[in-house]
Amino acid sequence: MAAFRDKGRLAALMEAMPIHVALNPRAPLLGAAQVACELL
Repeated sequence: MAAFRDKGRLAALMEAMPIHVALNPRAPLLGAAQVACELL
């Protein structure tokens, strides 16, 4: 996480940014299906 946060001038912004870890390997497929349904 330190490598993500330590960005010089942008460190405060990066530290305030929430991070979510998707553990479901099908998450991209589920997201694409959701967008497809919204477009119909």
